[in-house]
Order: sequence, then C-alpha cells, then structure tokens
Amino acid sequence: MKKKMKHNVLEIQSILQQISDVLLINGGFLSSPGLYTGDMGPVLFFARYARYTQNDLYLDYCYELMEKLSNKIDRKTPIDYKQGLTGIGSAIEYLVQNGFFDDDTDEILEDFDKRIFFTYYLLCLSIDEIMDVGSYTMWRLSGNSSKKDMIQRNILRSSMRKQIDTDFVGRIWADFCESV
Repeated sequence: MKKKMKHNVLEIQSILQQISDVLLINGGFLSSPGLYTGDMGPVLFFARYARYTQNDLYLDYCYELMEKLSNKIDRKTPIDYKQGLTGIGSAIEYLVQNGFFDDDTDEILEDFDKRIFFTYYLLCLSIDEIMDVGSYTMWRLSGNSSKKDMIQRNILRSSMRKQIDTDFVGRIWADFCESV
C-alpha cells in the first residue's frame, strides 16, 4: 500500500513538473490575459506550484506573469469569466485570500469593480455573463473588501431592476396573448 502511494506521489510530481516545464517555455507568449486560455491560468498554477514545491522561483515567475497580464488589460477586455475581467478578478481575489499575494483587493480590483458593477445593466447581459458577474461578486463578497455594502447594493438593485423589467415584459406579453 505504501509503495503504491509513493508511486502515485512520484507520478503526480512528474506530471506537475512537465506542466511547469511547458508553461515556463510557453507561458510568456499567451495573447490573452484571461483565466482559461490566457495568462491568469499559469499565474494560478505557478502560485500553487511554488507553495507545493516550496520554491520561490516559481512565485517570482508568477509575479512576472501577473505584471505582463496587467499590461494586457484594457477597455476592450471582455467581462466574461473565461477570458475577461470577472475570471481574472476572481482569480486575483483567490490569490489574496489564500495568502499568495499580500495586497488590497479593493485597490487592485477598483477598475474591475467599476466596469463590472457600474457599466453593465444586468438586463442587457446574457445569462452566461450574469453568471460570470455572480461568480465574481461571490469572490469579492467572500474576501475582506471594504466595498461589500456597495457591491451588495449595486447587485441587488440591478437584480431587482432585472426582475421588475422581466415582470413588466411578462405582463405585456400576457396582455398581448390574451388580446389575440
């Protein structure tokens, strides 16, 4: 049993090292800042891998990737979770909450919050985008943000507007159907 467990640990270590090698070679050439196929995924990997291996060189590389990533974010960066602000912001919140970064997420994510919470009207977003905003909101509310009240008020207000608008459209549709 012990021999098999030791073999599994060695196999896992070997696979993680292979992933690390590939990301070290290719990680700096990703075109997107996003979480799924951009820079944020390797940032998360190297933060976790640095802790696992207790090797600060991986954490240094994580910081370098984070710097490159921050230079790629602009007004055109989408809000979606896979490639955009909600995924990147959630990952940053995760990294701070788990002690990988010692930063103030209110400061780091200030521009993200403005774009996500104040630029978009929930009714105009797709269901996927609403879910992405919801995931980001949950991460922000689970941390030490001093903006929790503002986030809750804004999301609640947007949600209520969406419900009111949905109810209004539903009543108009029901009235139309009755008249036909």
